Amino acid sequence: RGVAVHAICPPGVRTRMSEEAGPLQLLLARGVVLEPEEVADSLWAAILADRFYVLPHPEVARTTPIALPAWRPGWRR
Repeated sequence: RGVAVHAICPPGVRTRMSEEAGPLQLLLARGVVLEPEEVADSLWAAILADRFYVLPHPEVARTTPIALPAWRPGWRR
């Protein structure tokens, strides 16, 4: 079937790196922090549904302007 590509657009994800970000943690996360498992579940659902964009939180879907790249219609050649 080839290689599948997905654009994963989570808000903040609770990782060691984010926890060590100090006062920047909430700024980087925009106030929303997900567990890694939540992001993984969203990615798995997108893979099964053959969705390109993975938006694991409603706030991301609401605030992220997504324009489909011009090349996307022919990406499955």
